[in-house]
Amino acid sequence: MGSGSSCEYSQEIYDSCALNIYERALRETCIIPDVGLDRSLLKYSGLNSNAELQTYSDGLVNQIPEYVEKLGSSLSSTLFPNAVGLGALMISMIIDISMKSHVATSDDSYSKFLQAFGEEKASAVRDTVSENSLLLDGQMRSRGLKIWVNGASFHVQMLIHEARLNQKTGISSKDYVHVIQAALTTYLQDLDQLLEKHRKDFAGHTAVGHEMNCGGDNSCLSGPMSVCSLQNLNLTCLLQLQPAGKDLCISTSNYQVYGSGGTLDHNTKQLSDSFINHIFSKHPPLAGLKSHFSNIKNNLNYYINQHDEFTLPSAR
Repeated sequence: MGSGSSCEYSQEIYDSCALNIYERALRETCIIPDVGLDRSLLKYSGLNSNAELQTYSDGLVNQIPEYVEKLGSSLSSTLFPNAVGLGALMISMIIDISMKSHVATSDDSYSKFLQAFGEEKASAVRDTVSENSLLLDGQMRSRGLKIWVNGASFHVQMLIHEARLNQKTGISSKDYVHVIQAALTTYLQDLDQLLEKHRKDFAGHTAVGHEMNCGGDNSCLSGPMSVCSLQNLNLTCLLQLQPAGKDLCISTSNYQVYGSGGTLDHNTKQLSDSFINHIFSKHPPLAGLKSHFSNIKNNLNYYINQHDEFTLPSAR
């Protein structure tokens, strides 16, 4: 075995080694949990949501041209106003559902919707209780965070679309801007707390297995820290970074080096902390959460003033 805590490394070595582990972990979805925004919700939440909808419908026409005629006959109208944001998302789901009645497909929009928001959350009361528990509980599991961020984003899109629709009735958008800005401010504050709790939870079930080998080069996998494995203890997911059975590899968990009698190990903690820093600063589904809400807040008037229409391809 290695010499344990007698090895001393610079922060640069920790960060470089952790970056190597992070890049390997990206290939294993079970190591880094999915906590990001639903792909469809993210696509139709931007300022280019109408263009995304047009691209999506054009793609369907190219793939299954006979579907367009059937779709047009199944809908009472081929022109949709306010086909932006939440409107664009709903239209895409209508197209999906209508397509399923005519074309066999493995893509299930309704299932995606349930996956994003949690099918077990059956009432508004239960939603409120669950949201509050995420803020008050000491643990913040990945699935709970995913439900929360998708629900918050969907709620913001609902508020924006309400303001957008009421512009047609003569109600000033200024009456809504304050409400939406307040909601976004609250969500950003709550998100800070939730991300911090998620970080602690993630650190508590992430295990880095390695051997401290004082000497050799400064590479991550061969020395001085021979990193052997990475594990998500909640999901019993193991990523083997070195050949199985490598003699120098020992297993660590929650910063404990079991091969050294279970004593705390500074190097393992530093390496794990650097790895987690990379995830929370570089991994787009996590690192992009705050910017998603901030960008909407900074461009709120642009969102409200969007009123682009959408016409089914057959009627263009």
